[in-house]
Amino acid sequence: NKLRQISMEYFILSQDEPVTEAIKPLGISRLIKNYGLTTESWEGQNDLPEQFYLDEDGGDEYVDFITEPVPLVSSQLKELFQKFDAQIFFKPVVLADPKAMRQELYWLINPLSCDCIVAQSEFNKNGSIKRLVIDQCKTEGKWIFKVAGIMEHWIIVNLGVAEAILRRELSGVKFIRVDSI
Repeated sequence: NKLRQISMEYFILSQDEPVTEAIKPLGISRLIKNYGLTTESWEGQNDLPEQFYLDEDGGDEYVDFITEPVPLVSSQLKELFQKFDAQIFFKPVVLADPKAMRQELYWLINPLSCDCIVAQSEFNKNGSIKRLVIDQCKTEGKWIFKVAGIMEHWIIVNLGVAEAILRRELSGVKFIRVDSI
């Protein structure tokens, strides 16, 4: 009996660009400058939400996934991610729009890093990723993760997570397929 190897598909979770009216938080870079983006740097911090205001020139659509300046997810997407991986670190963030007198709870997401990048990946001159290729053997059993050793703050999800997201009515989410070997 020959064992059949099952190929797992992975995707970069991205903010859907056609959603031009998506909200844009301000001041989060200050928080990242103080604490960094590693889970260890957040340990010992309180669980109280950080509050940030929205860019007045930004839109007014509260999408479920915001990529810039750091990955933020809605409560609905957070709950879904926790079903797949209970170890993901989340920091509560309140996005406030004083003009509209509206506040929404989002979550800064910081999944565990996976050292899975392979030599076939291609980089731009500035060190950013041109083409990401990951090693399936190193990502086996992982549902949601970051790729270690790259400057991008990409959240990678496997096919099962991508399908679960698509089955829900979430806005502002798109997927970019990642090559793997």
